[in-house]
Amino acid sequence: MIAACEGADAGGQSCLRPYHAALAIRATSGARAIRLVRSSAAGRFRVALAPGRYTIEPLTPRLALRATTQMVTVISHHYTRVTIVWAGGIHPTIRP
Repeated sequence: MIAACEGADAGGQSCLRPYHAALAIRATSGARAIRLVRSSAAGRFRVALAPGRYTIEPLTPRLALRATTQMVTVISHHYTRVTIVWAGGIHPTIRP
């Protein structure tokens, strides 16, 4: 997992860094999380899953960073690579 910084650096390169966060993994056929995992400080995670379709839901630790839910298909005897980008931005506060 990686987090996007505000804007790009002076060289026009994107500003991405590893991100440590939690994820809920759900089978697409069910609402209950079947696995809760945390990425390492290097932004990586690994989890053994049976072949099938899954939803990976990033669990937002801070309101300043957000990531979108992703659908993945796990194939028997293969690794499935997923990149989750956490991004910041202006999120309006709702006031009564």
